[in-house]
Amino acid sequence: MLHEILLSLAGLSSPIWDDLKAEDDDSLRKHTSPAEREMLQTLAELADLHSRLREATSTLSSSHPSPTCRAVTNRIATCHLRRFVKKVVDVETLILQEDAQYVGAYKIVPLSTIVTEFQPWARPLRWLSKLMQLLQSPTSLPCSAAKLFAFLHKEGQTGYTDIKDLSGDLLITAQQAWVQSLTPWLLYGQLPNFGAADFMIHSVQANNDIEYILQPSLIPYFITTGVADAILAVGKTLNQIKSRLWSGPQHNRTSSNMCTILMPASLNQIKALSYPLQPNAITHAIESINDAISQAALSHLLPMNMILDFLTIAHDYVLLRKGEFSASLIKQAEECLVASQATTATSKAARKPSGLEFLTFNEADVSNALSKTWSELSTFLSDHEFDDPLREKASSWLRLKMSSSSLPISTLLPRPASLVLELPNDSPLHIFVSSSDLQRYSTLNAYLVSLRRAEAQLAKLWAIPAYRRYRTIPTASLSTTRKSQQQVQRRSAREDTRNRKTSSYFHGEVLDKNWNQLQSWLWSTPTTRPTSSQPSSRPTTASSKLCAMRESTESVNSRRRDDPRIIAIAHRRYLEALYHSLLLSNEAYINALRSLLNTIDHFVALFRRLQAVRQSLDLQLDEEIPNALPQYAKEEQDLMAELSRTNSTLASQVHELVTQMREADKQYESRDLSSGIAGIALTSGTDDMFEPVKTRTLDRLLMKLDSLATDTEDEVFEDALINAEDD
Repeated sequence: MLHEILLSLAGLSSPIWDDLKAEDDDSLRKHTSPAEREMLQTLAELADLHSRLREATSTLSSSHPSPTCRAVTNRIATCHLRRFVKKVVDVETLILQEDAQYVGAYKIVPLSTIVTEFQPWARPLRWLSKLMQLLQSPTSLPCSAAKLFAFLHKEGQTGYTDIKDLSGDLLITAQQAWVQSLTPWLLYGQLPNFGAADFMIHSVQANNDIEYILQPSLIPYFITTGVADAILAVGKTLNQIKSRLWSGPQHNRTSSNMCTILMPASLNQIKALSYPLQPNAITHAIESINDAISQAALSHLLPMNMILDFLTIAHDYVLLRKGEFSASLIKQAEECLVASQATTATSKAARKPSGLEFLTFNEADVSNALSKTWSELSTFLSDHEFDDPLREKASSWLRLKMSSSSLPISTLLPRPASLVLELPNDSPLHIFVSSSDLQRYSTLNAYLVSLRRAEAQLAKLWAIPAYRRYRTIPTASLSTTRKSQQQVQRRSAREDTRNRKTSSYFHGEVLDKNWNQLQSWLWSTPTTRPTSSQPSSRPTTASSKLCAMRESTESVNSRRRDDPRIIAIAHRRYLEALYHSLLLSNEAYINALRSLLNTIDHFVALFRRLQAVRQSLDLQLDEEIPNALPQYAKEEQDLMAELSRTNSTLASQVHELVTQMREADKQYESRDLSSGIAGIALTSGTDDMFEPVKTRTLDRLLMKLDSLATDTEDEVFEDALINAEDD
């Protein structure tokens, strides 16, 4: 019987335990006392636990989707269960040698001695069985490495020494396996070939590019949020260097090989880790790897001058600091619109503001408008400005395209269109700027161009001398009333003033101040470029000062932020601040502004048609052709009536816009622009992360708009006096 007991404890099947449960007269149960049956039940439980553990570990070590869990089950089978089998073999050997520790008088081996020898294994085997239940989770939701780490860490604090030692050993095994999965990401920027679903970083498809994101539920307890972000940044950087630059010029390939040179140092940092892992130790290792990549690879691949060139081009052309560029672009877009109208034989201004949506445009027509813009600007440049490398880069990077995605506001053409920054595929700037950043620039550009276009259209109307004087026509039936004339003139002037003040606020208070703040952060000495309320139409101080800073790179090298990833985070915070400060995140304001801009387009179209009708009337009066006069006279009356109606619509829409701006101002006061913007300090010395400038609220702008509203009330009183005079 003793031989069968030891065989069953060693993991082999034995009929002795079935015989113990039998009730017949020849069964073992009938020949043992209750105390002996209790001791045998203890040994039977150990045998059963060992047998089930062997079976579970054999299955899980070859089928579990997590490499960390496989490593733990393999450690249980090859170490702890093997130690239990070795204990059984040692006991059997001593019994066969008739050792006095086990064999008593008359060569009798007391059952209590055997039970006492194996009793300390009861709690570890039960605990291992509990661990197997965790690892044998359903296939739809398998146990992850993060759950396993949390379980082992918690069980190591139960107070039992044997469980603490056992869980500690398995925790070290699990951490070593997890670090092996982490190593390809830190060395090559690659996800592990096996067990990628259990890794804390996943790849997703976004805009024809592969993006890498963190899965919070898969992050182990010993990895802090900052370290997880740093790990993500290291692998993303290596992956971008490899995927973006390998197909580029030879010097880029040499730069990419620099990452291979850094590999031994990174590998040594990983090998130097001691187990069990401590948060401070792994944080130090990740920071060392990150600093090496930043200083030796990124700074060489993506110099500061290249980042400054990109930021300057984006600010000057996409965000419209160069007023002459935006004016020429709007002009060429208008000419493109007129040409399309002539092609489709459009005769009148449509009554609905959306009446031009039927016009057809293709990418060639839109691109031609931008090409003409560059050609027109080149005629005004001096020899020094003509050779400006930034202008050449801007002309090669910028594209005017019709947007397939919905833009909040875009009125440059009847269909949504905006400037798009298209960087070469092999450009190192892809490490600095993401596709979402480029899309955000396009959204800001469409918004700012729409405001600038409305301002330019109203300014042109007010600049026409014929509409600033009362027109006198010999025929009384052709003359418009003095009241309608004055109302339309005042509405045009008021809308022009409102647009100028709004555009001035957005460019002066928001764009320029945030731009200066970003420059001040990039350099230890803030720039002294004056902030004007109106964007300059000539390339003067800002570009020259940036060139001067660019030339003095070596003298201030120790005072700037050299890590492109740190600058990239600051750049995203900068874009986020612009997006919210320009009220693009306020849907109610955007809807009100879109309606107002569409009505202004309709207002301008009516004015242009009225001008054409009056020119025809004057020509027919001069040539004395009375038969056609009633037709034009009727059209003039209809146009004036429509202008009067549009005038009232504009007044109500302006009131709604100011109301929404007031509501947005209340939300703006209680909102911190820096909250919710993702940013991490990737190096230990980066405590002064970029903070967007907290611009003043909309109070000043609203006060100016309120003053215009007061002027409107005074004009209503004047209209009443005019009506009294007409009566």
